[in-house]
Amino acid sequence: MPSTRKVPRSDKPFEAPTLYSCYLLRPVYARSRRTYVGSTPHPMRRLRQHNREALGGAAYTRKWGPWNMEMLVYGFPSKHSALQFEWAWQHPERSRFLRPPPVALSPKYTSTGKLKISKPSLQAPYFPQDPTSNEPLTKVRVVKKMLSLPPWNRLPLHVRLFSSEAVRLWLDKEPGNKSLKSKWMKFSQVEIKRKGFEVVSDLAGVHGDRGLRQLGTKGLDDGTGLIDVDDYKFGVAHWEKYKLLSDEASISRQSACTLCPLPIFLSQPLTYALCVSSGLPTCLSTAHLTCLSSHFLTSPESTSSAHPVHPVEGKILIPQWGTCPGGCGWEGEWGDVVRGCWTRKRGAEVIAGITEFPSLAAQIEASSNSWKTTKSSLST
Repeated sequence: MPSTRKVPRSDKPFEAPTLYSCYLLRPVYARSRRTYVGSTPHPMRRLRQHNREALGGAAYTRKWGPWNMEMLVYGFPSKHSALQFEWAWQHPERSRFLRPPPVALSPKYTSTGKLKISKPSLQAPYFPQDPTSNEPLTKVRVVKKMLSLPPWNRLPLHVRLFSSEAVRLWLDKEPGNKSLKSKWMKFSQVEIKRKGFEVVSDLAGVHGDRGLRQLGTKGLDDGTGLIDVDDYKFGVAHWEKYKLLSDEASISRQSACTLCPLPIFLSQPLTYALCVSSGLPTCLSTAHLTCLSSHFLTSPESTSSAHPVHPVEGKILIPQWGTCPGGCGWEGEWGDVVRGCWTRKRGAEVIAGITEFPSLAAQIEASSNSWKTTKSSLST
């Protein structure tokens, strides 16, 4: 008889999410200054839960609703990193990252000449607890400061704003180009220097039902008009490229690394990268992740002083930005390269029947019908 014992979380293999985000809620009633910070892989469903339209939600939001979702921070590489961000956003006065670096103490010795070991004293937090800590402007200034500091300024994070009020708070400007008045004026104009960082204004709201959305708004599902929580657009485009690549290597199931002489095994999607450019002609450049990482780390953006090195080893471990070594001209974030790896892994598991991923199955079916057309158009 098979065992029914649940697998401990630590034994489960890591799975990168297609979307995991942190969000800021604010009551519908404009006069209220209350806010709520949370995290979710599905913003639309989570807002319905907070508004008691679906099971779930939080005890705090049951009392002060209904709520609007004002802001979304997304692009986290794992649920764990999103939860860490959420906690720091909720408790900036307690986070060790939201305070100046500890002051190094001068060495002290005992009367016998032995060195006294003492811990460096912590500096006061940037945002100490006070009556305005939970107000919308404070929460926006906290998250802007977070996005400008390590470790978060090295993650491929982006921001989505869902209302004109959220845009106003993010810009931190009143009529006349003056900063909004607050106790935290020194953080009113924090600069986020990370290359590739985007702030998307999506005034149609998280449910897309306000009729204020502009043409070309990024990150939407063309079919539903909602946030693309399953990474459908990216998944379809990348899966089509993978089909072209795998067809070329249909016999050997191997490809050549652009950066080293060793072969690439297409059956191991998490060991290599396939160019994620969406332009034409299609670039099928492949490289081992370790090779591409070294290539990316030579870029000026990865070695910039704006991004601190590892505090112990004195070097950057994970790249942030780089260019395709295949010569197609694509440049972008390391996070997009990793997205491509997980897209190929999920697709292979769906085909093999190992996992169920309905939205990705739809992607595979759609791309299977179109990849041959794409191939024939490229060959003509």
